[in-house]
Amino acid sequence: MAYKLNPALIIQPVQDQLILLDSKREKYLQLNATGACVMRLLCEHQDHVAVATRMTELYRIDYPTALHDVQRIATVLLAEHVLFKNT
Repeated sequence: MAYKLNPALIIQPVQDQLILLDSKREKYLQLNATGACVMRLLCEHQDHVAVATRMTELYRIDYPTALHDVQRIATVLLAEHVLFKNT
């Protein structure tokens, strides 16, 4: 599944995290380094399996945990209107 980033967001890096501001909805979200990495990889049109595989390489975690984390992060990013499904 491909995703695209909400173009209305203002994104501010702070150390190894990202602060995402949606001024239209008056909400913000803070992503840690892992969440920011997952968001970036999903926006590069990688599916959950490819992102999870990459996460195992970057963070040396097992694949089932990585896939679960990617799916959980993607669900939150969709619910918070950070990402949209690219149709």
